[in-house]
Amino acid sequence: MLPGLRIPNFTILFLFVLLNSAYCLCDTDTFETQRYIEQLSSPTAEEKAQAARILRNRMGTKDIPEAVEPLIKALGDPAADVRFAAATALSQSKNPRAFHPLAEALKDEDSSVRKAAVYALREFKNLQSVNALIPLASDKEHRVRWTTAFSLGQIKENVSVSALIWMLQDKEPGVRSAAEYALGQIGNRKAADYLIEALKDADVNVRGTAAKSLDQLTGENIGENYSRWKEWQKKQL
Repeated sequence: MLPGLRIPNFTILFLFVLLNSAYCLCDTDTFETQRYIEQLSSPTAEEKAQAARILRNRMGTKDIPEAVEPLIKALGDPAADVRFAAATALSQSKNPRAFHPLAEALKDEDSSVRKAAVYALREFKNLQSVNALIPLASDKEHRVRWTTAFSLGQIKENVSVSALIWMLQDKEPGVRSAAEYALGQIGNRKAADYLIEALKDADVNVRGTAAKSLDQLTGENIGENYSRWKEWQKKQL
């Protein structure tokens, strides 16, 4: 302290209260997090699912490594709601320990759990996650197929292009559109010929997405004009 400089007592008291409050808040937050981790072992499915949902929100803003193993265990819970909530929570952690349990969750009998596992594996953004997701291109539930196509587009690995081209023939228009979007995101011009043919699709949204992805792939601005795209295609030979 500089000679002659005095800090008023109320200032010292204020700083003490402020620092003590911050410590208490931090301590309370840690206590609450631990309480929800312990709640994952509750005898009731509702409480376990609630705990996983709360942990998901918390893991979106801070790393909670101690929650990973309990959430992995919850992936094997008898209740689908708990498995779903655990998978969505693990999507926030991106912890390598969760990768293989999430890959196993892709085989879950409940489609909502499979879809949550797809979203979670997407967050790893690596070739290993792509190889795990590609088999879901033929999942029996169209929402899982849609999520898979969209996720492959987010990861942007060329190895998924063949699977996405195959998905352009899916019976659900939403899945076809998601595959087109993904091909545009990946940017492999190998897909251009298939996207051109998709401009003849019966669904207006599928045609629109195909045109956008073609523009993205080629840098051309031809829109949904099939004839002009065919002319462009001939020039590439």
